Amino acid sequence: MMTIVFDNFGVASDGLTVMGDRIVGRDTVKVRSRPRMAIYAITGFDPMFDAAIKWFEAGADPEKMPGKSPQEESLFYTFMVLSSHAGNGRLSLVRFTSDCHYPEQQTIPFAAGAGADYAFGALWAGASALQAVEVVAANTNSTGGRISYLPYDEVFIPITTQIIEPVRSYREICGG
Repeated sequence: MMTIVFDNFGVASDGLTVMGDRIVGRDTVKVRSRPRMAIYAITGFDPMFDAAIKWFEAGADPEKMPGKSPQEESLFYTFMVLSSHAGNGRLSLVRFTSDCHYPEQQTIPFAAGAGADYAFGALWAGASALQAVEVVAANTNSTGGRISYLPYDEVFIPITTQIIEPVRSYREICGG
């Protein structure tokens, strides 16, 4: 199980990996970066991570996405890419799944994985990406292990414009 959360400043992820009802890892790397190019993240069947990155960097042909063959149908995963557009400082987050091989544009904040619903709740209450993953790990059995955080400014230097409007708290949105 896993939880990955993107906010206006960085991406956080847990390190828990399970197979069935067994924990098989607590420090799995689910977020990687290519300096000045992209941040990659994966939930689900994480052994597909290297193949998904290679596929994306080779042009992301939907017909060649890893996991598309009938032998691999049970290998569900979500692959996310945060990248810069033409060096203008704006970032774009897209998601691919083993069921949908075409890019789905996402808005930030964004959460994926088994703890996504809880993470969105934490984000809407004003938490950062890192705090959201920590909340999910502290309160569910679907997220845990080593929690990692990668600030965007360590990958995309410089970010000259704001990604989106700042995350607002529930009270700001609903007036409560």
